[in-house]
Amino acid sequence: MNFSLQKILESIKNFWGKLSNVQRILLIGGPLIVIIVAVTLGLWASQPQYVTLFTDLKESEAGSITTQLREMGVKYQLAGTSTILVPSSMVEQLRLDLANAGLPKESTFSFENLDQMRLGETDKDRQLRYMLGLQNELEKTIKFMDNISYARVHIVVPETSLFETQAAPSTASVVIKTQAGAELTEDQVRSIGNLLSHSVKGLELTNVSITDTQGKILSEVLSSDTGTMTVKQMEYKLAVERKIEGNLQSLLEAVYGQGAILVRASADLDFDSRKIVDESHGPGALISRQTTSDISRSTNTSGGVPGEATNIPDYVIGGEGTGESSSDKNSATENYQVDTRQEENIVAPGQIRRLTVSVLADADTVADTQIAAIQSAAEPAAGIDVDRGDVLEVVVLPFNKTALQQAQAEMEEAMRRERLSRYIQIGVVAAGILLSLILILVSRRKKKNALAEAEAETEAGVAGEEGIFSGIDTGDMMSDQARLENEAALKLAQMKMKSQEDIEREKISQEINDYVDKGPEEVARLVKAWLTTED
Repeated sequence: MNFSLQKILESIKNFWGKLSNVQRILLIGGPLIVIIVAVTLGLWASQPQYVTLFTDLKESEAGSITTQLREMGVKYQLAGTSTILVPSSMVEQLRLDLANAGLPKESTFSFENLDQMRLGETDKDRQLRYMLGLQNELEKTIKFMDNISYARVHIVVPETSLFETQAAPSTASVVIKTQAGAELTEDQVRSIGNLLSHSVKGLELTNVSITDTQGKILSEVLSSDTGTMTVKQMEYKLAVERKIEGNLQSLLEAVYGQGAILVRASADLDFDSRKIVDESHGPGALISRQTTSDISRSTNTSGGVPGEATNIPDYVIGGEGTGESSSDKNSATENYQVDTRQEENIVAPGQIRRLTVSVLADADTVADTQIAAIQSAAEPAAGIDVDRGDVLEVVVLPFNKTALQQAQAEMEEAMRRERLSRYIQIGVVAAGILLSLILILVSRRKKKNALAEAEAETEAGVAGEEGIFSGIDTGDMMSDQARLENEAALKLAQMKMKSQEDIEREKISQEINDYVDKGPEEVARLVKAWLTTED
């Protein structure tokens, strides 16, 4: 085999000459496209992927950090004025290097700074540094909460006073910046308030003020005596009212039908938590008894009448004599244990103070004589307490049914359109089926006619061939016109014949024509022999 350069170039040239223009474009453009895509992907993969280094920075902080990055020879990108992007492979090391450089500067002061002793620092200076560190730590903790992007804390702790009555309470204020489209829940606000009240000495929960950057006061939920209802209290009130309305609505609609009764309830709830103490005393029980008895007796001698006579010896005075005296004293002490009974009742918040219910009935369905029956059935179902001041009103009025009638008309129109659309679909399907049957019948008829014509033309062609062969017997050659007519007849039969038998017949006829064209003399002799045999 010859592998010379000339042969190779010649084979390439021959191969190129056999290709069409489209094949030539694909042969050259395909590899070029693959090469371009591979080079593009390689360049894209070699580019560093940038991730966030810091975000939500102030402009001054962002400027300091970008200056430091330029000095370090690090490539960076800016997303706005508050976000800095760096290559992903360098982000951890860059954060450590920038932290050593004191960047960002916003959160450099913390409790760790208190470990550093300063020359000439007083207790007041150290207390001030402690307060700054506490504020900064509280800001960091608040920022960890969901939906909070920025927080600022200010704490005021008064100086210690010698007199307790003159001491002022500690206060704190917090400014919150929420993320875009986010809002703080009541639980989050309470958690922030509890965090500050338990982190600052002497700080009460009511002395914590929480606001957002839009000026909305969020700390109202921390005080229980604000006079306004919280969101959860309003939700509970609405749930109680909807429960009462649903009970009455289902009860009355079971009798008068849907749409004939309308119920509305309003509940006045007591959200105060109270503790009731009931203390009573009984007769008590004897636990000890002490008895004391004191008896005394004495004898007295009379000394006579005072004076000289009694003081002179051997002088007898009349009426002189003796006497006895006694005394008894008894006492008893009894100790009783007082019988005391103390009962504590805690009233949970959310009790119903007063309930008002209105029931509207359709005049077309409910008669005025049925008002008393409705009221008798509705009062226990709604829990009406007359002693509590609850009110239940039942009023019969004609309902405005314009909207209902319009809705029913629209529904009927939609149903009519749906039925019409369904009928149209059924008609289209039926028409399609009918048209398909017609086409099948017409196709069969045409096929039958084509077969009949093909058979007739085939018979005519056979007769023409016999005439031609008989002419050959006389020595005349088949003329060009007769051959063309025969070929046209055979092509027409080929177009119209579709059965396997017709195809076989067409093949035989074509072979006969080819045989006649190649050896007309042999064919003429063969036909002449056939005719002689038939005779």
